[in-house]
Amino acid sequence: YEDHRRPDWVHFEKDIGADLSRRDFTVNAMAYSPRRGLADPFGGQADLRAGVLRAVGEPVRRFEEDGLRILRGVRFAARYGLAPEEKAQRALETMDSRQFVGPAGAYLDALSRSRMMTISTGALAVSQARYGHPDRALDLLRRMFSTFGMAGPASLSEMSPDYGCFVQAWTVYAAFVPIVRYFFGVQPDANEGRLVIAPCPPAGWENAALENVPVLGGSVSVRFEKKENGLLCTVEGDPQAPVVFRVPAGVRAAVNGEELAVSEADREVPAAALPACLTLLR
Repeated sequence: YEDHRRPDWVHFEKDIGADLSRRDFTVNAMAYSPRRGLADPFGGQADLRAGVLRAVGEPVRRFEEDGLRILRGVRFAARYGLAPEEKAQRALETMDSRQFVGPAGAYLDALSRSRMMTISTGALAVSQARYGHPDRALDLLRRMFSTFGMAGPASLSEMSPDYGCFVQAWTVYAAFVPIVRYFFGVQPDANEGRLVIAPCPPAGWENAALENVPVLGGSVSVRFEKKENGLLCTVEGDPQAPVVFRVPAGVRAAVNGEELAVSEADREVPAAALPACLTLLR
């Protein structure tokens, strides 16, 4: 890994344990065979249950092999809420500044501030949305997409604003996850066989809609409309799973016009049938 990104050569291993030892994190170092079952030599299943993100073997060596692995760790921590709430909020507040964010997104190197990158911008946007800061996340998306088409027609560059690889899965992830999963709150839980709706839109959105999203064997549409008494969220569609509204702790809300008691913890309320309405009351 002389370039700290790609191996200089590849050797095919017959032993699955040796192959898995080259992975980044224990939760990614598992393999399954219908005949032999689960291979989990590094305790990835236990770490997954415990919400622990741990490198395979020596962390420094794993990150030296591929510098993007540490950003993958940030993405996992943000997406699955692995960082403790207090530390995450403190870090995200610090990152929401000109020291770390430039005109085209988050700096790759906060010391030189010479390069911005869709990967770091995407990780930060997802983190801000995941921990309840949709306006910060939207600002990052606007900065990133301001570079649209600069380097090539209808494309965003890996390195902002106008050079590097034109096609990046990170760019799609950075847009879809904050908008679909957090702003509109479409959170399929296939493991539990249900669709959770937990909207947290940016403050400036008066009216917005996300329509016909394929999910859990059907589709779902979510629409926002600001009313005098709060934000009305209407959910329609035919997902092949029960729909559950998730209401944050301390928030006044009503489901289908019936106000709920304010709870000190996040609360989940089943939607008996679609269409259904959740109103986040003022």
